[in-house]
Amino acid sequence: MEMLLKELMTPDPECVSAKDKLIDLKHIFERKNFHHHIPVTDSGKVIGMISLIDFMHALGNASLDEDEPVYQKSVSEIMTHNVVSLGQDLPIEEALKIFLKNEIHAIPVVSQGKIVGIVTSSDMLKYFAQKDS
Repeated sequence: MEMLLKELMTPDPECVSAKDKLIDLKHIFERKNFHHHIPVTDSGKVIGMISLIDFMHALGNASLDEDEPVYQKSVSEIMTHNVVSLGQDLPIEEALKIFLKNEIHAIPVVSQGKIVGIVTSSDMLKYFAQKDS
């Protein structure tokens, strides 16, 4: 029987809104054991995605000092729009094809149009490595 995304995903991922500030992202990225991709949602619906790379690029040469003006930019200014999302009942093998086709590293998982989880390329690698052992 095929394993489904809902069995592999990280449930209830940390999300931000488009109106949040980069300082809010900084605080999220400082936490331990955190995936490096943050869905941007509006009332539970995915409207964008921010990676750690997006965040670091937006900071440029700014320091970690939270008084830096760049931290007052809004999430909407740096997020990726038109994000691919997948249903939680999609087989993992099908999700892998979408990762490869789109050359992405994280995909929000949705149910009835609302985010319920996130799956990353690292999750996929771990799954296939364990499957073949």
